Amino acid sequence: MARYLGPKHKLSRRIGKCIWGKPDSPAAKRPYPSGQHGANLRRKMSVYGTQLLEKQKIRMHYGAIMEKQMRRYTQGDSESLPMERAQELLDGVAYTLSTQLQAQDLSPQALLTEDLDKLLAEGQQTLRKQLKECQRLYEGVRRTTPDIDNVSQKTTLQSIEGFFGRYDTMFFPQRIPCDIDYQLCHPAPESERGVGYVWRYLGHLAIENELLSHFETKRVISVLQSFCPDYRGLLINLYEPIAANAIGLAILGESICPLDIAQENRERLEKLFEGRTGREVHALLQKGGQAVCGQMGIRQPEARRYLLEAAAQLEPRISATLSSGGLKGVFTSIG
Repeated sequence: MARYLGPKHKLSRRIGKCIWGKPDSPAAKRPYPSGQHGANLRRKMSVYGTQLLEKQKIRMHYGAIMEKQMRRYTQGDSESLPMERAQELLDGVAYTLSTQLQAQDLSPQALLTEDLDKLLAEGQQTLRKQLKECQRLYEGVRRTTPDIDNVSQKTTLQSIEGFFGRYDTMFFPQRIPCDIDYQLCHPAPESERGVGYVWRYLGHLAIENELLSHFETKRVISVLQSFCPDYRGLLINLYEPIAANAIGLAILGESICPLDIAQENRERLEKLFEGRTGREVHALLQKGGQAVCGQMGIRQPEARRYLLEAAAQLEPRISATLSSGGLKGVFTSIG
């Protein structure tokens, strides 16, 4: 965004207050448009005119705060700032303000009435708090991650560890300065950015760790070896095959602890699913997911919802594999 070089006081009077934070601004004493008729102007503004003025207010508010942010970033030499970097700075301002609006449960209209400098500073403080909370969540995830030796999971956690030292709450909070390669069963929303994305990613990973940690590590590894012999090196999700086997055993009324779905149990599942509609298969899977939550003592709503969504994802796979002669690609046997 280019630096505004026009008449600042005139614009401030048109809006009704100074948006550049100058205590001696004429708008403080004369909060009305300039000109001999400005103080007595009684003309009713049209709806379009009102909307246009609101847009101009937002543009000028952002322009003022953006100018200050550019000066801070360049230490006064804002003329040499490339356009791409200026756009990133603007994006960072928008992200910070949006974060603070959510934190205070304010609507976007508050940008027209709130002190944006104060709102930006509060937003940066909120981001620093979120960063600390995210780091605590990360430490919990590291403690609960099973020793399965999956390369992408290890390197992702190592990269996220460096995120907390590289994250820039002042200028570029929308960035995610780390490499996240490990695939989740349910990805973090793409709409999330910055520390918000890492928080959601770690939250999902914590849920996956909770389920994996319920079983003996050697059994988990045995299922993974049967499911994908190169489970260490390939970009696979470790949660999905374990959740699928647990759900399958629960549908059969068996204990989920062994994790093994032998051939005879797979045949029992085939008979249960054969001839059923997609809706009926979905209902069976949801019932199995609920039973897994019961056996594991999962009470947290988000963790329950996560598992039930994983159960729902099995329905199209079951329909496809049944038509091709079995459920071997869905439910895994150990050995």
